[in-house]
Amino acid sequence: MKFSATIVSRKTKKYFEKLKKIHYKYNFTLKLSMSMDLKSAIKSAVERYIDLQGTQFSQNIYHDILGLTEQHLIKTVLQKTDNNRSQAAKILGISRVTLIKKLKDL
Repeated sequence: MKFSATIVSRKTKKYFEKLKKIHYKYNFTLKLSMSMDLKSAIKSAVERYIDLQGTQFSQNIYHDILGLTEQHLIKTVLQKTDNNRSQAAKILGISRVTLIKKLKDL
C-alpha cells in the first residue's frame, strides 16, 4: 500500500508541476496582453484628446491628463472594492491615508 501511495504522490507532484508551468505561461501571456491593451488604450485616448484640443492646448496638459487618469483609476478601483478604502489602497499600491487625501482632492 505504501508503494502505491508513493507512486500516486510522485504522479500528483509531477501533474501539479505541469499545471504550475501552464498556469505561469498563461498568466504571463494574459498579463502581457492586458498590459499591451492598456498601453494602446492610453495611447489612443491621449492622441484623441490632443487632436480634439487642436491648437487650444492647456498650459498644464501633463497635469490635466494625469489628474483625470488618476481620478478615474481611483473611482474605478473603489467601485470594484465596494468602497473598501483599505482594499482599494492596497490594489493601488498606496497607503490608506494617501488614498483619503487624494479623495479629498477629487
